[in-house]
Amino acid sequence: MAKHTLNTNDFSISLELEIFEEDIMYPSNTAMSVYVASDGFSAVSDMDIDVKQFVLFSTNLKTIYDNLSGSAIIQEPYGYHKYISFSSSKNGHILVKGYLCDILKENEIFFSNSFDQTFLKEFANELYYSYSKYSL
Repeated sequence: MAKHTLNTNDFSISLELEIFEEDIMYPSNTAMSVYVASDGFSAVSDMDIDVKQFVLFSTNLKTIYDNLSGSAIIQEPYGYHKYISFSSSKNGHILVKGYLCDILKENEIFFSNSFDQTFLKEFANELYYSYSKYSL
């Protein structure tokens, strides 16, 4: 499992995916560990996702960087519907927001931040090229 990290001045996110290839036909076939630090707050959580939806997310993330338009979201299909989304703004900034919680929903974090698009290039390309083989 590779860790994919995006660091900016006051925001950081790390994603680590464990893909269960024998369950690829099911809507939940990947365990994704998420670490987020935003404006002094941080959280660690896990999301159960579909790797094929993650491919769409990474494709859309690359499009955001390449064209400075669009949005990308990855969300759990079940459970608490934890999510992470990225979108572009007109001034060349990337907006990121999301919702994470622990397994009992005793601790929750809603986060949002923005950063210059130059921070997105390596992260978006790394995700796109690492997971495109699982495309729909």
